[in-house]
Amino acid sequence: MPPAPALRGFLRLLRISQVSLGLMFITGAAMIAIVHGAFGHRLWMIVSVVLFLGLGGIAGLTQRCFKKALMPSGTTDDIESAHRSLLTMCVIVAAIAWLMEAKPF
Repeated sequence: MPPAPALRGFLRLLRISQVSLGLMFITGAAMIAIVHGAFGHRLWMIVSVVLFLGLGGIAGLTQRCFKKALMPSGTTDDIESAHRSLLTMCVIVAAIAWLMEAKPF
């Protein structure tokens, strides 16, 4: 089990990333509004937004896993679950970045 200060550091990073996700959502919505919805109807944009919302949900679940791990009853299962969630988040971010750059469809 990792030490409590490390877990608290991860929680802080997750909070910062959730604030960043909120700001990205606002700027993305502003971008779609500025171009009068031109990107909003593209399939790559729709898939990216769905992945983005999933990313926010997984970040929340990961935060809950770290909070459970900090409790006296926390187990290594909570850490393993958070680890899987963090890896999934990395894959989703890579997929979103690829969709935004390649615009495949």
